[in-house]
Amino acid sequence: MSKSTSRGFTLVELLVVIAIIGVLVALLLPAVQAARESARRMQCSTQLRELGQAALAFESAKKHFPGWQEIVARDTSAPLPTSGADTKNKVAGWPVLLLPYLDQNSLYDLWDDQSVRNDDVRLASFLPIYSCPSRESKYRSDSYTSYVANAGFSVIPTGTDAKNGTPGSAYWTAHNQNTGVFLDRVPFNVAGVILGSLTPKRLNEVTTTDIDDGLSNTLLFAENLMGGKWNHANVAGYGTTHQCEITFHWFIASDGVVCQVTPTPLKPNVVWKINGKLSGAKRPPAAPDTLPLANTPSTNIDAWKAVARPSAWHSGGVNVVFSDKHTTFLSQQVDYDVYQQLITTYGKKTQMPCKNYVLRAEDMGG
Repeated sequence: MSKSTSRGFTLVELLVVIAIIGVLVALLLPAVQAARESARRMQCSTQLRELGQAALAFESAKKHFPGWQEIVARDTSAPLPTSGADTKNKVAGWPVLLLPYLDQNSLYDLWDDQSVRNDDVRLASFLPIYSCPSRESKYRSDSYTSYVANAGFSVIPTGTDAKNGTPGSAYWTAHNQNTGVFLDRVPFNVAGVILGSLTPKRLNEVTTTDIDDGLSNTLLFAENLMGGKWNHANVAGYGTTHQCEITFHWFIASDGVVCQVTPTPLKPNVVWKINGKLSGAKRPPAAPDTLPLANTPSTNIDAWKAVARPSAWHSGGVNVVFSDKHTTFLSQQVDYDVYQQLITTYGKKTQMPCKNYVLRAEDMGG
């Protein structure tokens, strides 16, 4: 009778099997990670589309797009708030204004309640719709937002952009419906003066019919790794640290590539561009919880202004949504003059250097 025998793996064979498994895992892991990032990027794009739909629903209901900041809990017989204890005329950013169009009516009602204090903790919370799933986990909490709104023109860092309350002043003229979509809709703040007496009486506003450059050519929202708290705004308007937390903008500068103008404009700082950072610097070049929010000294404002532009963890560019609700992945190689054209609603009537440049399909990819 034959005697059957069995033998186990030798040590060498076992090591070979383990090595093969290790190689397979090493080959599969990048593919798995890429698939996960692709899913996160798609979810981010979907959320931006929802924001675009909400903004257009607001425009349809109110007959204008929301300002990047406006007044809620309005009482024309009371002044603008000066402390956290105030309850009326709250200054609210665009994320607050869109809450009713994002199934967040209860939260908006708290903001609009004239008995709720400015510093009530219930006014700020984590909202998944405002958070890109690819963002660092530490900023996927609290009231951080990953998304910023097209606020149009802003003066360069170190420039002065004071809101002085004169209806025909440079401030209100420069920040008009031609330069961007989400404008400052909080009248000039004079401590103690009631809202009904503040100037200007007629605030700038943008409608879909004001977007002469085309809804499909004008940005509404983009991602920004420097997005701060969605519940922040500031009565002082443009050029404040709080404005830079929830918006992106353009400066008067030109790459001088897609067109040349005389006199030669200022060249844009690389940090002002999409995903821009200095050579060897980390991305993002700063973090929203490390830049000081105090508006003095002015260097704080300069630091925030420089990074109030689209940026993301996604490789090669950022997700954006346009005024017709279509989303795309915008290349970080986009020329700065093209970037300006994508922000302005009627570029020919602005101060942008290449105001006569006509966008081409290939411009989106750099």
